Amino acid sequence: MKQSPRVADTGSTRARLVDLLRREPRTVEELAVAVGISRNAVRAQLAALERDGVAHRVGQRRGPRKPSHAYAITAAAEPLLSRLYAPVARQLVRELAERMTSDELHQLFRAVGARLAAEHPHPDGDIVERVRAASALLNAAGAITEVTADDHGVVLQGYACPLSAMTTVRPEVCGAVEALLEALLGQTVTERCERSRTAPRCRFSVPAVK
Repeated sequence: MKQSPRVADTGSTRARLVDLLRREPRTVEELAVAVGISRNAVRAQLAALERDGVAHRVGQRRGPRKPSHAYAITAAAEPLLSRLYAPVARQLVRELAERMTSDELHQLFRAVGARLAAEHPHPDGDIVERVRAASALLNAAGAITEVTADDHGVVLQGYACPLSAMTTVRPEVCGAVEALLEALLGQTVTERCERSRTAPRCRFSVPAVK
C-alpha cells in the first residue's frame, strides 16, 4: 500500500488547478491563463502537486518557441477526490448484511483481507518485527497504529480506523483486517477493536511465540 497523496483544499488555488487537470492535461501556460496567476506561481504549485503524488507529467506539446510539458492527475489521486466511496461502501455493507448471516458476512470480509494480503510481501524477522512491518503497512494506508505489548503477547493498537465508514455499520468488517494480519504474520490474530460510533479504534492481539 502506497502513502495516500494529499489532495486539494476546496476553494484554494491548488484546488482550482486540480479541477482543471482532472478535466484534461494542461500546460503551465494554459493553467496560468485559466486560473489568472503567473507561470512561476503555477510551476510552484505543480512542483508541490508532483511531490505529493497528485499530478505528474504526461508528455509534451508544441509551443510557439519550444515544447511545453503537459500535466495531469495521477491515477492514485483520482479516487481520493471522490466523496462517493464512503457512502457507497456503507450502503454496500448494509445490503450484504440483509442478504447474509453475521457469520457469512464475517467470512466474506476475512476472504477480502486474505486477498489484500496476497498483494504484499510477507515481512521477515521475529514476531515483533513482523507486527511492526504490518503496522507500517496499515499506517501507509491511512491508519494510525503502534505496536505495544501486554501479558499475552504483542498488540497492534490503532488510534483511528481506516475502515470506519463500514465498521460503524457492521463490526464484521473488522474481519478483513484480522485476516490481512494473520496472512502477513503467519499466525493467529485476535480482533479486540473498540467500536465507538464516533471514534472507533483498531486493536489486534498477537500471542507471544514461545
